[in-house]
Amino acid sequence: MLNQMFKNMKQNLTILTLAMLLGVASAFAQGGTTGPLTWNIDNGTLTISGEGAMPDYEWDNNNRAPWCAYVMSFNNAVIENGVTNIGNMAFQYCTFLNSITIPSSVTDIGIQSFYGCYGLNSITIPNGITHIKDGTFASCQSLTSITLPGGITSIGESAFAWCFALKSITIPSSVTTIGNEAFTCCHGLTSITVPSSVLTIGDHAFLYCLTLVSLNVESGNPNYASEDGVLFNKDKTNIITCPVGKTGDYVIPNSVTTIGEWAFLSSTLSSITFSDGVQSIGDWAFQWSALTSITLPNSVTSIGVGAFSDCQTLTSITLPNDLTSISECAFQYCSSLVSITIPNKVKTIENAAFNRSGLISIILPNGLTTIGNNVFYECYALTSITVPDSLTTIGSQAFNRCLALTSIIILNNVTTIGYSAFSFCTSIPSITILSDVVNIGDGAFYNCHQLASVTILSEVATIGTMAFLGCSKLTSITIPSGATTIGDQAFSSCDKLTSITLPSGVTAIESKAFSYCKRLTSITNLNPVPIDIDADVFCEVGIDFCTLKVPIDAVSAYKDAAVWKDFNIVGGDYLVKVSADNAEYGYATGYELYQANDTATVKAIAYNNYQFVSWTKDGIEISTDNPYRFIVTEDMELVANFEESVGIVAPPSPSKGEDVRIYPNPTTGLLTICDMRCATFDNPTSDNRTSHIGQSQIEIFDIMGCTVGATLTVAPDGTHQSQITMDISHLPAGIYFVRIQTENGTVTRKVVKE
Repeated sequence: MLNQMFKNMKQNLTILTLAMLLGVASAFAQGGTTGPLTWNIDNGTLTISGEGAMPDYEWDNNNRAPWCAYVMSFNNAVIENGVTNIGNMAFQYCTFLNSITIPSSVTDIGIQSFYGCYGLNSITIPNGITHIKDGTFASCQSLTSITLPGGITSIGESAFAWCFALKSITIPSSVTTIGNEAFTCCHGLTSITVPSSVLTIGDHAFLYCLTLVSLNVESGNPNYASEDGVLFNKDKTNIITCPVGKTGDYVIPNSVTTIGEWAFLSSTLSSITFSDGVQSIGDWAFQWSALTSITLPNSVTSIGVGAFSDCQTLTSITLPNDLTSISECAFQYCSSLVSITIPNKVKTIENAAFNRSGLISIILPNGLTTIGNNVFYECYALTSITVPDSLTTIGSQAFNRCLALTSIIILNNVTTIGYSAFSFCTSIPSITILSDVVNIGDGAFYNCHQLASVTILSEVATIGTMAFLGCSKLTSITIPSGATTIGDQAFSSCDKLTSITLPSGVTAIESKAFSYCKRLTSITNLNPVPIDIDADVFCEVGIDFCTLKVPIDAVSAYKDAAVWKDFNIVGGDYLVKVSADNAEYGYATGYELYQANDTATVKAIAYNNYQFVSWTKDGIEISTDNPYRFIVTEDMELVANFEESVGIVAPPSPSKGEDVRIYPNPTTGLLTICDMRCATFDNPTSDNRTSHIGQSQIEIFDIMGCTVGATLTVAPDGTHQSQITMDISHLPAGIYFVRIQTENGTVTRKVVKE
């Protein structure tokens, strides 16, 4: 809302400039009539005379007040006795007007009558006026004082908004209504007293008054109260406005359950202590505040849109345990916020929640289903993120321009990767999509310059427009078997791409899909029927030097098909398919067409904390080699089998390391890592063998192989220490792996954190 105000001001300045130019161009005609009144400009003074009501005006060329065409010709205005009202927008943007005389005959001043009179510094309002209407004195930026008569009953919406120089104002005891944003951006005001007669205070009535330190409500007011200069509702359950100029530490009263919209906007308070009764925080409540640390009580269940947006000094915040959603824009532009723990009950992170924040790493909770649009947009320092199994949606531009992000694995259940979700993530070397992704959105990985490896193990149907455009280090790609559409420029300018494999189900390859892939030398197309494509699909590809491998029975059809016929076509006799028995443990490569008696090579790649076991065909083990090479004599479908690595990953020498134990397991926090070969802990060398625990590097990983705890390095100290304590109480419940790396080898142990 406030941003829209400033936008409107900018637009109005443009209108003002036009009006000034019109004033210069038309300076020769300075008088006339308007309704029953006459007007003239003489020696810098505008005089309006006659009997009756001034017409209402609008700010356009057809119904503007006639003197507004001469705004540079007068700086004073005199309204003579007999005029009964000042019309709507009568003096709007009369920017050189310094003073005006209003007679007692005037009983009504119209909407926005003096809006944008930047030079007007004081005004006396006649006693007959009962209403200050909407925007009447808005943007009178030089107005330092104004006297409101005792008969005023209402102050309209934005009546004094942006009166930056207004230093004081007395609200008469006759006033019953103060409109929305009535005193917004009155930076000169230091205190305001709300009389007991006021029954209604509109939204944001005292918003962004930079030097305001005190908002007081007279006793006896039926609807409002104040305490320590802060404005509340009557029973003090809702904080309406804390003055921007209020400094020091502030303790929210125990009666408060709600913090209203914009309540602490631009607050200069050093700290705020929340009472346990606070349940909801309104939209933009703390935007632009100077707070450095916030702890929200567990009673809070709702945090509004943009609640902590632009808190650029905020370094830490503790969120309540029962929070289920991180609201839209909640922490955007919090440039000093480098880490945050998301409560386990959070299901949704809404649009732009951490947009342009300072986050370096974040662990998303199990149970999270949705990452909205722009959530981590331009989080330049974000290096890693753990995506839970529960996630189903990654929104548009969710990680766009996360320049430091080096890895991401998209797990099961994700169905949609939104538009430009990872575009300009220029440090990611590889992407693994393990999930149920159906659509890879337009520009999803656009200009990921370091992306050299893409593994898609889901049945993606559509690879969107420009999805991988500009991925200049990508060398090969196997389009998943479920794909039907490859979008416009999907792999354009992947200038290191040497090979692609197209599945049999592809029915559309759109314009320039592989254009400017100048190193492309091998295409495997499993479709037995050539689909129609435009010549620009392979624009700037050396087709004459590129081998197109197709099923042996389809060679003739491809040699007769437009565009395809220009490749060096080779028939493949047999198809070798590869897959993993568990996509969360690893994946396999080597999906390819081969001619009879060719040598095929397939390879299994295990993720951290998992290991390859064997290759099976039709459920029967055929090899434990990795990579596995064999002569192709038939169509084959091979499965790479994996298992958890819960024993010794890199075996030490037989006599050392195999007796490392971890307890208690499961654990709620503290782990003891010990060498059980030693007879007693008091005498660790009693069996004349040296415990290697005392010379170790100990790391803890989650199930995806990401480091989640600080590395503990234990230097040799000559004591042959046989046990070490490690605290993992800060980690959420789940399965982890502790890896102990010593000069004798590496031992990995599985740990369950409860």
